[in-house]
Amino acid sequence: MLVDGRPVANATISIRQSDGSYPQRTTTDDRGAFRISFVLPGRYELTARLIGYRPVTLQGIIVRATESRELRVTFSPSRPELQTVTVTSSAVAINPGTAEISFSLPAAERELLPAPRDANALIAFTPGARPEQLFGGSTGQANLYQLDGVSVNQPGFGGSFLLPNVDWIEDFTVVGPGAGAEHGNFQGGLVNIVTKSGSNTSRAQVRTFVEDRRMNAANINAFDAGSELAGRLEVNAEARGPLLKDRLYYFISAQEARSQARVIDRRTASASALAWVPTSASRVEQKYYGKLTWQPSNRDMFHASVGVDNVNRERVGLSGFSAADATYRGRSPSVFAQANWQHTISSRQFLELKVSGYTARDDELPYNGPDQPAVVLLDAPNAPQFANALYTRTNTPRSIGLTALHDWFTHIGRWQHHLKIGAEYVTGTWQEQRTRNGDITWYTEAGENFDPLNPATWREIPSLGVYATADTGGRIELNADSRNAALFVQDYIRVSRHLTLSAGVRLGQWVGNLTPGFGGGVRDPKAFNAVRALGVDPRIGLTYDVHGDARTVIKTHWGRYHQNLFALFYDRAPGANIYTNIGYCDWNDLTKQRLPSLDTRYTAAEFNELFTCYPGATLNNEVQAIENYRQPYMDQLTIGVERAIGAHLKASLLYLNRRNRAVLSLVDENLDRNWSPIRDVRVSDARGALASPDGGPLSLPVIYVRNDDLRARLQGGDLIPGYTQSDTTRLAYTPRLVLTPVDAAQRAYDQFMLMLEGAWPRLSMNASVARTTLTGNVFSVNGYLDPNGQGNGPFAEKNGQINVEGRLGNYAPWDVRLRMSGQLPWGLEGGVFALWQSGDFWTPTLSVTRQLTFAADGAVGAVPLDSRLFSRTVGQTLFTEPRGNRQLPALATVNLRLQRVMRVRRHDLIVGVEAFNLLNGRSAIARKESLNGQDAADPSSVAGAVRLRQQPTSLRLNIQYRI
Repeated sequence: MLVDGRPVANATISIRQSDGSYPQRTTTDDRGAFRISFVLPGRYELTARLIGYRPVTLQGIIVRATESRELRVTFSPSRPELQTVTVTSSAVAINPGTAEISFSLPAAERELLPAPRDANALIAFTPGARPEQLFGGSTGQANLYQLDGVSVNQPGFGGSFLLPNVDWIEDFTVVGPGAGAEHGNFQGGLVNIVTKSGSNTSRAQVRTFVEDRRMNAANINAFDAGSELAGRLEVNAEARGPLLKDRLYYFISAQEARSQARVIDRRTASASALAWVPTSASRVEQKYYGKLTWQPSNRDMFHASVGVDNVNRERVGLSGFSAADATYRGRSPSVFAQANWQHTISSRQFLELKVSGYTARDDELPYNGPDQPAVVLLDAPNAPQFANALYTRTNTPRSIGLTALHDWFTHIGRWQHHLKIGAEYVTGTWQEQRTRNGDITWYTEAGENFDPLNPATWREIPSLGVYATADTGGRIELNADSRNAALFVQDYIRVSRHLTLSAGVRLGQWVGNLTPGFGGGVRDPKAFNAVRALGVDPRIGLTYDVHGDARTVIKTHWGRYHQNLFALFYDRAPGANIYTNIGYCDWNDLTKQRLPSLDTRYTAAEFNELFTCYPGATLNNEVQAIENYRQPYMDQLTIGVERAIGAHLKASLLYLNRRNRAVLSLVDENLDRNWSPIRDVRVSDARGALASPDGGPLSLPVIYVRNDDLRARLQGGDLIPGYTQSDTTRLAYTPRLVLTPVDAAQRAYDQFMLMLEGAWPRLSMNASVARTTLTGNVFSVNGYLDPNGQGNGPFAEKNGQINVEGRLGNYAPWDVRLRMSGQLPWGLEGGVFALWQSGDFWTPTLSVTRQLTFAADGAVGAVPLDSRLFSRTVGQTLFTEPRGNRQLPALATVNLRLQRVMRVRRHDLIVGVEAFNLLNGRSAIARKESLNGQDAADPSSVAGAVRLRQQPTSLRLNIQYRI
């Protein structure tokens, strides 16, 4: 607060929303400074008063979640005949007090944009990011999701569990680059959803959204494996207002949404005539939410909320290849609650306490019950499935989170300090049970008049020389709890009007406990500690305000960010007894004197009599040790420049460098001694030589086999190019599997981004251009090859090291985005979102299966290799080309929203339409990467075939009635 350029004390500062809601008052200190905390997202006006001077009012102050605004107010001498001086606040602001760069989407803008009806999908409006990859993070698991500032991550698989109704959201903020020590437990980004609150103005509205395939174009063809929306109906109702003016406010909301999707019937469709599966996949969402906000005094504010999120899905996994009975039904009910106390201790100290939690289920249930086994065809491309889903799966996640934060503003000498001191504690439990339906899954080939439920119509599998084969085992009984705790101190130090330093440190603790499954483990039937780790996250930053007026600011920041802990990090701990091995069994009665039975649960004696069983080719489900456990982390360097252009525009240039460290991996410490290479190998299946995506025959420069398999075949007299009988003495297989951080596991992310943000009274705009690289040799950071818990990774499987280095998936090198929204003439309003991306990278892969045959190039020509040489290589997947060698086509889309506001009896009737993919782009966004199961007569099965295209031009009608 200034008078003639000098700071002034004891000026009265008042702030409130335009209708008087959430009033707060404070006074300036002896340095002319004032602070107001706990301001909810929205638009405010500030009034400053000092005896002897004209009052000053700043209007249009926009407050966004997680952001701070710095305001400067100057008094002029008072004259009795003059009124209050009114100034309009700058619509775009640069905060010179922190190096943090965040991206916000407020409700007022979102409600004018063609926005998805999925809260997680709102990340698409963040420059240079996408819902499953925030700033180079490995899918949504790398993110931290918060609801009103408290973590709501999923404790089993990581990522977001609670997805609130989009219309509950007041502010949607993504934080990543330059985040201080008050933020942590993510390697991607922090997604903070702030829900709406009531105010002094009573409001109510009903929204309806309608989509129908008859209003849409179509870009799917007979050979695609994707789906199209058949229809969607959503109804929302909400109300908010005061229960006690200026003191107690409420917000309530209810939503029900029903949708259906249809898929191509690959069994009957042709290039000239599309055919659709008669059954549709459907989804019903019911979401209810209520929130109270109480402001009993100028010093205190309380928030409390409770919600219900119930999702029912039918025919999950429906495809054009398999029968509808092979799908499952999903049941996902959840209840969540949150409470928050914000207390102003003094004009320099503020305290905030938060608690949030949820309890839920997430089940996958088969249509034909747990006793009916599934039947899968090996002779047809894309492995059609019949009779039932493979598994029954029930999951129970629970979580509770606590946060305490103390803000303290003080001076030491001439330097101003803003200290943030706090603690976080989140505990989550994850109970998962998976059983194989019928205890067995049958694999066969289709005979004449094939009936999956009648084994008499099955026929022999020529490639295996058996009548049928089956999988057994694969059960899961997991009971895990994880704890993520942290203490942090962050100091923002104002050295001068130009220079601000930031220094912080975050001490994190991660604890994972397991209760052994299936009646107890080898170590102890009771719960035991699987992993425990401490980690320190230092954060340092600098901002330089070039002219001291917050119009050109240079920001740089370096920090370390640890990943939050969830069950997939430690579910393979020794003694857990959580998994049962998958077994492979052949039905060998070719005389058909006794056929397989789908109604029988075979005993051990019957398996010995009727089957020949082999050990699973995958590695053990439990490691021998967890060694040197450290929680994976990421080092981040951010350099940025922000420049205000007039009162309405801001330009930003940002460079972001991220390197993953201490990546957890499954490691065979004797890997190089346990496996041996076979070079120049040709690969075939029952249809002949496999084809590469370019159409030529597939020849592998190298493939690895286990030494004990190689020794057995050499001792049996097999001719194997590159080896002789004398090699048998040195061939040994002595695995030692450990779970440990691996320095050789790498992920490297670099991004340059140019952004232009504008805000005018009737228009908002955000444009960005991003250039990105994401390279490395691991996609996941939780110890698995796949983030969702599949595969062992390149440090436990030698074939996984082939072509493993290169460009990772799930990013585009170039990304251009534009979003604009605002008010138009004639009562119209709306927005547009345009996106152009160069294509993602992909790599052809080969999975080793028992149906493949191999021949090595030797001195006398091709030498057939006995399939038993690869018996323990089955299940491994290798890249047949350098990683990221191929690229999808560029993708372009333009989405538009236009609506008309009409006054009806002093209320608003809003009728609008949203159009998605106006250009009707048909770019492929996923291809068949696997070289397995190709049939030249079926274009959908060949490597490189389109699996998924961008959705076609579609319309969504919306009607709103607002009181």
